[in-house]
Amino acid sequence: MLSTVSACAIVAAAWFFPAAGTASGEGAAPLGATLFMPASATEVVERLPPAAIASKRDLRERFQSTARNGQSHAIAVTMARRHLERARREGEPREAGLARSALGKWWDSPDAPVPVLLVRAAIRQHGHDFSGALADLERAITADSRNVQAWLSRAAIQQTVGQLQAAADSCRQVVALSDHVAGHVCLADLASMQGDQGALDRIGRQLGGRQVDTDTAGWVLTVQAEMAERLGRNGRAEQFFRAAAETAAGSYARVAYADFLLANDRAREIDALLAASPATDAVLLRRAIALHGVSDARADAIANELRQRFASPAGEDGPMHLREMARFFLEIEDDARTAVDLARRNWSLQKEPADALLLAAAARAAGDPDAAIPVRDFVRQQGMFDVRLHELLQ
Repeated sequence: MLSTVSACAIVAAAWFFPAAGTASGEGAAPLGATLFMPASATEVVERLPPAAIASKRDLRERFQSTARNGQSHAIAVTMARRHLERARREGEPREAGLARSALGKWWDSPDAPVPVLLVRAAIRQHGHDFSGALADLERAITADSRNVQAWLSRAAIQQTVGQLQAAADSCRQVVALSDHVAGHVCLADLASMQGDQGALDRIGRQLGGRQVDTDTAGWVLTVQAEMAERLGRNGRAEQFFRAAAETAAGSYARVAYADFLLANDRAREIDALLAASPATDAVLLRRAIALHGVSDARADAIANELRQRFASPAGEDGPMHLREMARFFLEIEDDARTAVDLARRNWSLQKEPADALLLAAAARAAGDPDAAIPVRDFVRQQGMFDVRLHELLQ
């Protein structure tokens, strides 16, 4: 089994994070060299009466109408961000479309204000239009060179597409401008990726005592877990993965932990881990692989659901499903040749460690070592260090 969730995909959501050190009181969480554990996993939720729900729905519709008519870019940005948050959380393509629609006239505007450029870049990034997203971020930085969010988002996309030196430069800008937690974590992650075996311990010391919100804490723990896994420190990686899964509200940390469990032949633990997660493609894929691996009868139903999703126009023609599709054909359909083709297409778009692992594993399964040449070249050029990749490429 192989892991295909990477920390870089998580950094991509950095534009939702508050500035480091601003969180306090309820929901704040310390970061440090010691393992973070949440004080409570409970949350109080207010149950609204029907009249309040109807009022909220009417307000939302009026906000959307205002945004579509271009009366306020601030309202358009707010609505677009809400839809994009749901798209990321629930894996619902319709929400990403609504995020784009919420920007109204601002979607195509070459003179959009910086807040629009930031959310527009995030929507494009979500749809894997990385060049379009970077173009918007360059415009934002030209207009406001001290905008930390623009530099953070730029670093995330540069790392995703394999521009590691450029990503490090962007992360250094973040640290210089704001001493933001994400800037330090980004630099440590990149250093670790390029063989700095002390980066994992160093980032723990750097972040000691900082207070951040729980989602940021979960993200940092997941990055630390993946750094440890790349170094082959699986015991430490599991500590971080477990803490991240217990901390973060979203499913990304649990999906990353599921990949770790699959890679270590612990498929039977996946079902309970992902039971409460929304049925995104990533979640369903891990469940299908785990159940398939233990010959559980439920695997067929989940696999059929994934086949239907991948056969949809968005799945067939869009880039968002390529990583999941390649892994599905490799580990469920036992079709290594198709997996190689899909993994190659995916590699042409993004070059995170997860993508390198996927193409290398598919090439090995297909008995086609030449298919892994792009990964070999990239690893050599970038000086990438990953014990899992080293093993696959031998």
